[in-house]
Amino acid sequence: MSSSTLQQVFVGRLKVNSGWKVAFGMHTHGHVEVMLMLGGRLRVQVGGETVEAGKGDALFYAPGVPHLEEASPEGADFLFFNVPASQRFSCKPLVKDPGRRLLTLAYWISEEREKPFEKRDRIIRAYVDAVIIEMEKLSEAQQISPLSHIRDHMMGTLTKSHSIGFLAKRAGMSKYHFIRSYKKCTGLTPMQDLLLIRLEAACNLLTTTEMTLKQVAEETGFCDEYYFSRMFRKQYGTTPGAFRHGRS
Repeated sequence: MSSSTLQQVFVGRLKVNSGWKVAFGMHTHGHVEVMLMLGGRLRVQVGGETVEAGKGDALFYAPGVPHLEEASPEGADFLFFNVPASQRFSCKPLVKDPGRRLLTLAYWISEEREKPFEKRDRIIRAYVDAVIIEMEKLSEAQQISPLSHIRDHMMGTLTKSHSIGFLAKRAGMSKYHFIRSYKKCTGLTPMQDLLLIRLEAACNLLTTTEMTLKQVAEETGFCDEYYFSRMFRKQYGTTPGAFRHGRS
């Protein structure tokens, strides 16, 4: 991104129900469009590939790139803003953020949008600039990370027990080097990231199925319902049951 900050930015927010699609179908823009996921999930066709964005993720549409969004069965809640093409801002279409910095910035932007404060626009511009920088950093790290296959493996085998020794061996590294390299790429240790992956999967099951809490815990790799509930409350500030009730 160029060193100058954005002079003017409009930030919108949409909360959409299951099956929602953009009314005008596949489309393009002459500017950059960014979307920050506050909740739910979006299935997106962009630039010839299909990606799925969930809470905490960011979507990036470069000028002239065709894209189409569709909400998952749980709906979606997201912020969106535009960046002039002249800003030379470039990212992957889907930017993952295990450290949740983008989600925190999205919450701050959302809060500022509701305030009748004379310096609100300056604050929002500062937050949007921070989002852009963070997205570029995360996108670059994801493109060069030699450990993406390890995260994919963990996501696909949640019910299995994952030891540092096994994961390090799969990555072809010593335990020490593996932990250090993984944290450098994601901002989290492998076990911290695995916990977040499991909790995100649990959120999806809580909102899209009628599984009991015990079944959700088992399906996402937690040793028991009590530990699952304790970790869920620590991460999200509420119980799994209250989370499900609030989304019903």
